[in-house]
Amino acid sequence: MKTHHTNDISMKTHYTDLIHGDFSRDSAKTLLFDLIQYKINFHHLQEFSDEERNGEISTHSKKRMEELAGEKEALKDFLDALEVQDQVRINCIVTLQTI
Repeated sequence: MKTHHTNDISMKTHYTDLIHGDFSRDSAKTLLFDLIQYKINFHHLQEFSDEERNGEISTHSKKRMEELAGEKEALKDFLDALEVQDQVRINCIVTLQTI
């Protein structure tokens, strides 16, 4: 996994090559669905934690869970339209920036 660093006075940026490769349709589906579900679970826990601490539900977490569920459905439609033997290439670079 390659990482890149960019440094300047006002902002630091880090790139992580999280997913890089060719996958069967079913392997891609499993990998990406698990990743999206992990993020949904993360936001669900954030929402619960915010509610316990502050007595109110985080609108950000709720909105993100809805967006991720929509992305998961769109991804399912795309992958289900492929043939079982099809291969897909996934490139997922995560960019972190100081703010």
